[in-house]
This record gives sequence, C-alpha cells and structure tokens, in this order.
Amino acid sequence: MRDRISYEHRYEDNPKHGLKRRGNIARRPTNGNTALENSVSISERRCLGYDPINMELVVLPLHRTDEENCVRYYHGFVIDDPDQIGKRQDIINTAKKAGYPLPKKHRRL
Repeated sequence: MRDRISYEHRYEDNPKHGLKRRGNIARRPTNGNTALENSVSISERRCLGYDPINMELVVLPLHRTDEENCVRYYHGFVIDDPDQIGKRQDIINTAKKAGYPLPKKHRRL
C-alpha cells in the first residue's frame, strides 16, 4: 500500500487567459493565489475558489503536477457571468455549499 503524499498547491498564470475576456476565453483572476488559498474541490482535477477582495469566483483546473517535488500547479479563470457556468451543476453546487456568491446577469441600460 502506497503512503499518502501531501502535495503543495501553487497558482500559475496560463497565457490563454488574459486580463480581459476574449470571446469564449475567460479572463484570468486578479489574484490567483488568493483564490487558490480560498478554494474547495469540485473534482479530482478542479477546484473552485473565491477572492473576497476582488469579488471573483474562480475555476482552478489542475495544470500540471511535479511528482518529484510534490507540487500541484493550478491556473485559473474568472466566472463573471452566469452564462459561463451554463448547466455545470457541479460548479453551482460547490459554490453554494462553500457559500461563494454566484455571478449575476449584468443588466444592459
């Protein structure tokens, strides 16, 4: 039986996610480290975090794992609009259970 290994979790930006949303590509979080520190597991390879200072709900996919140094690297993207969640009930349920606010639909004037 293999010993249980404790991994350190680290945030790193992914160049796919810029400062602003581009089409279907969500923007990166203002402070990914804060979101990761305040995250809960959605699945084995994804976390959901919240940055209370910037009021950002952040999905944090596992980006890569450094087995030698026991580090898991996550990147993140911000959910600004309920349409980005769609019917992802796993994200909705996790956010509600953790007490994270879900994004509201922006009203156009």
